[in-house]
Amino acid sequence: MKTALYKTIDQKFIKEWQLLWEKSSYANYTNSPQWFLSAVDAFKFKNYAIIAIYEEEKLIATGAFVKEKKYGLSVYTIAPADFVCGEPFLLDWENKLLIKTFVANLLALGIVNFTNLPEKIVLALQKETKQLNVTKQTINLFFSIKKDDKEKVLIPKRSRLTNRIRGLEEQFVMESFDGTNSKGLELVFSIDKESSKEKKGYSAFANKNIRSFYKNLSQKLEKKFLVAVMFYNEKPIAYYIGFIVKGVFYWSQNAYISEYGQYSPGKVLLVKLIDFLGTKNVTEIDFGSGDYPMKRLLTDEYRDMYQMTISKNAFVRLYMQYINKIENNLYEKLYNNKMLYATYRKGKKLIK
Repeated sequence: MKTALYKTIDQKFIKEWQLLWEKSSYANYTNSPQWFLSAVDAFKFKNYAIIAIYEEEKLIATGAFVKEKKYGLSVYTIAPADFVCGEPFLLDWENKLLIKTFVANLLALGIVNFTNLPEKIVLALQKETKQLNVTKQTINLFFSIKKDDKEKVLIPKRSRLTNRIRGLEEQFVMESFDGTNSKGLELVFSIDKESSKEKKGYSAFANKNIRSFYKNLSQKLEKKFLVAVMFYNEKPIAYYIGFIVKGVFYWSQNAYISEYGQYSPGKVLLVKLIDFLGTKNVTEIDFGSGDYPMKRLLTDEYRDMYQMTISKNAFVRLYMQYINKIENNLYEKLYNNKMLYATYRKGKKLIK
């Protein structure tokens, strides 16, 4: 095996990465070249490193990291951290020699920090080095899409999710947009300005860099980028954004206009979205990180997720682990108080 470390964007390598991503069974949105390139452009990252491992001149594994300040330390991480969930590297997790080589390259970077890392990756990395510290962070709920013998999608508690629009069903219509149509995000940004999240101070799209990031993603991912918008009497009132990769829909962002809360628009749109995904041969919805009552109405299936710091410096690992535990405890205590949660999110950005 041969390893290369890229510190600039090499177009030949990006093409190799794209080919590997399209063929790999481990592909998802976070380990795509589109995700990395969109983040670098939107957030103007200047320092980054891409590990590339070759076998007989063929790319077989890669991981792309940006360098930024976190709790006073310069660390390599997957960006933007608050939007990442799942397998952040593109490699074969059954290949022990490949994992060993990849870990050696991670250690050579200095301090590497990850969030929302699945347990199976944690276990695989722990077998190759003891120079890492791990903190339990949250869970990743997921829903398996199943159909009956008439190809109708089976949704548990379907009637409960839609009971607020009983008798008004025809007035609620879902429309979908992929990344080739800019109208989808235009509607998203319009809805978001009137959303409960915006009013409570924790809308993701209040940040112009995040808006730019999602615009980039839509243009680069194209058909794999999905926006679902629900209209009530032709008024757009709710949206979901996600990514479709290898038969999985990865949930990313959602909001609704608070004025229409009496109709439970988020739940209604979710049902319509699942029915739509069933027609696209999607077999799973990955709800991302965090527990939430609406997700629990559909599923109790979940994966444990972790934060991890890799470094040869034991003090650094312990320091990051300690801070991560404090951050997780704060999140659990503040999340249900939306005003305090909004303040926490703003403060979190400042101390990083």
